[in-house]
Amino acid sequence: MHGLRCAILCGTVLFATGCASDNREVNELTARIDSIVQEKFEAGEFHGGLLVARGEQVLYRGAVGMADRARSIPNTPETLYPLQSITKSFTAIIILQLVEEGLLDLSGTLDQYFPDYGGPEADRITLHHLLSHTSGVPDRLVSIPGYWEELPDFSRDSLFSLIAAMPLEFEPGSAFAYTNTGFVLLATIAEGLTGQSYAELLQERIFDPLEMRDSRWIGSEVGEGIAIQYSGESAVPQETIYEGEAGIVSTLDDMHRFALALGSTELLSAEMWDLAFAAHALPEDAARFHPAHANPYGYGFGIGKVGDTDPPTRVVMHGGAGLGGTSMMQRVIDGEGVLLLWNNVAGPRPFLPEVLEVLVNGGGGE
Repeated sequence: MHGLRCAILCGTVLFATGCASDNREVNELTARIDSIVQEKFEAGEFHGGLLVARGEQVLYRGAVGMADRARSIPNTPETLYPLQSITKSFTAIIILQLVEEGLLDLSGTLDQYFPDYGGPEADRITLHHLLSHTSGVPDRLVSIPGYWEELPDFSRDSLFSLIAAMPLEFEPGSAFAYTNTGFVLLATIAEGLTGQSYAELLQERIFDPLEMRDSRWIGSEVGEGIAIQYSGESAVPQETIYEGEAGIVSTLDDMHRFALALGSTELLSAEMWDLAFAAHALPEDAARFHPAHANPYGYGFGIGKVGDTDPPTRVVMHGGAGLGGTSMMQRVIDGEGVLLLWNNVAGPRPFLPEVLEVLVNGGGGE
């Protein structure tokens, strides 16, 4: 129970002071969320960090479990954690910024922006297809034989050569299939166009403007202060991570800043956000199973709905998963709600729908 005690002692579970009626509601929400966190931790369904907010007002900020079992270091709200595939939202924003600047076109093709790729139908695959997972480009995690058993360490060029020799999963634009490879291609296009590394693009275009001082792209590296990822009793082996698909580490506070910037003019124009949050790929068009296919997908964001209002409240989101952990970012677009969470053990699902319901509909009910 040391990790549970850490949630109470190390977390910032804030109870408001001030206007009695407003503060009573906030305190009830905070207490309800704290109860869910403790319940899920004790059931083995949550092991990591959680931040819940309405705009800049933080309702819950805490962590449970251990970041480093060997050294008895607990998870805290300040612990760095891998964003995993939430990184794709950052990649999409960089591409859309370059579109706004007139340096890229959403209808531009893969062979136009990356002529050395050489894969099938590169003259028909557009940035729109890559951003919305409708390109048909094979996902490296699905298409490389024995990937999860061997965890091969290809260079990025070798990966592209391997994928380019494979047939497409489907004709571009005809189906929906989540592909990590597509976002590696997008990052490569951005690097080639700007002459900057993916890490530099993130720093200059997102981290610095939003003052995300603890965030960085580390790729496959393992750094001090980052929550170790576990499966069972063992730390998981490090898998190769490529630019664009994953590899950012951040904190709950930095990601709160990022979530609040979604839909604002800090990063993109209103027109670009409308494109990012539009449903370009639909669950009924999924060519195979993937958890991301449960909701429509825009450009680097899943689009969901929550609550009992008519029409339902819109939520944009992205999750992530690795061999030893999960992550989730949910931003209520029809409001100011923010839910961020991460687990550093394999098994717990990468979302807490009960907490999201409390955030949207209030704390009543069990």
